[in-house]
Amino acid sequence: MLLLAIVPQSHAQQPSVPPQEGDTLDNVTISEAEARNIMKGLFDLPRLTHSLALGRIAKDERLTAFTDGFMQRNNIQVLTIGYIESDEFWPRIFRQQRLNKINKADNDNLLAAKIIFVPVATEGPPTGYTTRLELTGKTSTVYELLSISQAEVDSIAVSTSQQQLGSTTFATPNEAKETVVSALIAALQRVEESQLIVEIEVDSALIVGDTTEVISVIDGIGRNADLVVINTVQNIFISGEERVGITYSIKDTLSLNFSKLEIFRLTEEDTLDVIAFFGLPVGDQVVFKDGRDTSEGWQGTNSLDEFVEAGNYLIKLTVTTDDIYTNGYESYEVVEAVQPVQEVPDYIYDYFVTDSDAWYREKESPYKTITPEPKTNILAQGLQVALLDVVRDSNDKDVAKMNVKSTGEVEFTTLSNITQVKGFATERNYRLLNDYTALKIPFLGNSSEKTYETDTEIAADKYFGIYIKVSGEKSEIEGHWISKSSLIWIDLIEKEEFLEETKNATKVGTKFTGNQTSVACNVCVRSALLILKEDPALFPKEGSAFYDPANSFDVSYPKGYITNPGQAKNIKEDFDILSSKPDLSSRFTKIEKKDDEDWEVYFKGLQDKADAGGIIVGTLLSSDGSSGHVMMITPGGLIDISESTQKWGESFARKSRNVLKVPRVLECGTGARNNEAPLCRNVDYVGATKRLKWYEYN
Repeated sequence: MLLLAIVPQSHAQQPSVPPQEGDTLDNVTISEAEARNIMKGLFDLPRLTHSLALGRIAKDERLTAFTDGFMQRNNIQVLTIGYIESDEFWPRIFRQQRLNKINKADNDNLLAAKIIFVPVATEGPPTGYTTRLELTGKTSTVYELLSISQAEVDSIAVSTSQQQLGSTTFATPNEAKETVVSALIAALQRVEESQLIVEIEVDSALIVGDTTEVISVIDGIGRNADLVVINTVQNIFISGEERVGITYSIKDTLSLNFSKLEIFRLTEEDTLDVIAFFGLPVGDQVVFKDGRDTSEGWQGTNSLDEFVEAGNYLIKLTVTTDDIYTNGYESYEVVEAVQPVQEVPDYIYDYFVTDSDAWYREKESPYKTITPEPKTNILAQGLQVALLDVVRDSNDKDVAKMNVKSTGEVEFTTLSNITQVKGFATERNYRLLNDYTALKIPFLGNSSEKTYETDTEIAADKYFGIYIKVSGEKSEIEGHWISKSSLIWIDLIEKEEFLEETKNATKVGTKFTGNQTSVACNVCVRSALLILKEDPALFPKEGSAFYDPANSFDVSYPKGYITNPGQAKNIKEDFDILSSKPDLSSRFTKIEKKDDEDWEVYFKGLQDKADAGGIIVGTLLSSDGSSGHVMMITPGGLIDISESTQKWGESFARKSRNVLKVPRVLECGTGARNNEAPLCRNVDYVGATKRLKWYEYN
């Protein structure tokens, strides 16, 4: 690859001569390696972001507050600059840009305070940095004003770097922020302290006998931690709930007779007065007491006794020899005020608004409905709420008082507009029948961007309508919701539950037909599967009536995957071509009889699966092909039969066949409503061994 550049033709061979206006330009080339290096530098995102981060460190609030004070005290501007010591593209650009600020500054009385990050590795992406400080006066006047030599300033920068930064490696500039800011402030403090040379004058008029009284002359405000210092301060406090503990030391050895403790609020725009206290007690490690109530610590209020807002506050201690506070020492610390955490009631947000046209109601009795204006001003379907109470309107209708999670507001609506998420008595296990992107809440259009792959097994702890919630995903009712139609419940069923629910399935058959004798095998078996596994797979595609025994036999119309109208013959024919029916083949597997098995052994294998809690379904076509029959094996072991057992016992038990044990089945064929019938109740030997096929639900 070659890149073309344009140069003046008249100077193509004379690079030292600058091009003149009107010159024509020639193409020149750079190598592929050079081009790649340029592109690599442009897209070096880590070094770009790290270089930008150093700019933010140099503008740190705590550092800015100190350098502003330094300027006021010494008439010297401190320009803080942060850069990475590297010739890589972005570090080099930002280093040059920031160093140029020194030369461009209008003020010659400028002390450049440099925070320098040195990369640990020079090849590849940045892996870490060591740090050092440099302090450089723009002119010699800076050192004269500070009454300190350049060599002393250099020594302070080096020793502070060694003591506070050392060889510590930081992964990123952001990680080093607090450490380097503290180190730079410490270095500037040492510069100030070094220039406060106490001039000693001996006044002959004060000589008494052989004793000389020495008067210390202090010029300006500086820092001297041996004489005036804030020792400890509470860094963070809750406004309105906590006092700010402060201890300080004032050693009155130099006629420091005037003292004050001031508190300022620090904002991006200004420094605002909050309150001041004067005439402080002197001594070592003095506990500050708020003079308004004489209790220990600052109340956290301003001069109007109002609690301060959240934000950063500067606590400044000043002690001087004069009452206008111009000659002496100061110390300061920054504290942060935070607002008290509002106590949020421990609501359980386990309801959703489910009605697509849920109107608000008035918040006072009689809780009238509010006609939405505009029409869209309704409670959104899928809104998560906590039910606080149920009240009644003037028509004795239930009204829900609820807290809306997204707003925290209390609202009222008709109780039937909301539905509760419920938990399973015990955790359930499911298998995915197809890939499924889970929902954050059980409503379409709320994708979690988490896709569960086919055959993945998951545990579930809650359910809502046609959805179940994956266990362990977030709190309350948000998380990963999966449609039941994409799942198969793989837990085995206890014998007692199996028998009780299959007996209930016979009652559904009777409710469906209106009597106990009409054929209802398809109704009983599909209802048993729905009750036991919450799976309507054996219902017809167009839907058919289901009378829920757990809900006073209320009717619903589940839709499944069986060819309409969903008779036993339709089930049999669909299962005969199972491989072409993915919704069924993903749920059912045919159980073949092995060549070396006799019929009792084969029957026992089927029965053992049911006894263990599995679901085994049988399908059969009549000998003339005009009708079908379906059944489900129920737990309890094989049933011993004889030639006199039921209608077809003789066909199994005769000497030539000698099959004396048959499966126990849910039987709702002609004249039957029995969940523990012997197979021979409505099926003969030829039908059972030639036409009856068995399938396991898995």
